[in-house]
Amino acid sequence: GAAVVYGPGLISPPEEVDDFVSEVPSLRQSGASNVEILSAAVVAADRKPTSEHLDDLEQAQQDVAAEIRELLEAEDMSSQTLREAASLASRAAVASPSDFLQELKREVDQDIRYYNTLLTRINFDEKEATFKVAGDTAVVKRGDLLVDRFKLDNVTPNSVRIVDTLRNNRKFEVRLHSQFL
Repeated sequence: GAAVVYGPGLISPPEEVDDFVSEVPSLRQSGASNVEILSAAVVAADRKPTSEHLDDLEQAQQDVAAEIRELLEAEDMSSQTLREAASLASRAAVASPSDFLQELKREVDQDIRYYNTLLTRINFDEKEATFKVAGDTAVVKRGDLLVDRFKLDNVTPNSVRIVDTLRNNRKFEVRLHSQFL
């Protein structure tokens, strides 16, 4: 009888060729946002955890974090800037639920809480001010810190000057019955 020849493909199933290509390099080149690059890096690292893809993920996380920190440390802080940082931190933490990015999101959330602090009372003679911060009332004398962070730098009858010691000693004025931002 005729000999039956088994070709290599008949004995074992053919190797599946994984032609997955990470989108990270092309996104970087096209100037995509840090969050878009982070999302692509997460996909690549999940799909093929090569050292290259894991490095890309690490770098993408660092880049998003740097962008968020830059917003938080902006010399001229506005509620717009803080909202931008919050939105970015949320999207980053969703894209890549790493401890590092979760921690950064908590930091942004805390800044938002703190910058909603209200100046409720000024005692000009005593050089002290009363604040409502995250539901608590705190009385601070000039030169002292509110929540171990905001230094009461100056007191006038209608406003105070605050220094945010955590954010490059950013200074800002707060009028009576106003919030920090």
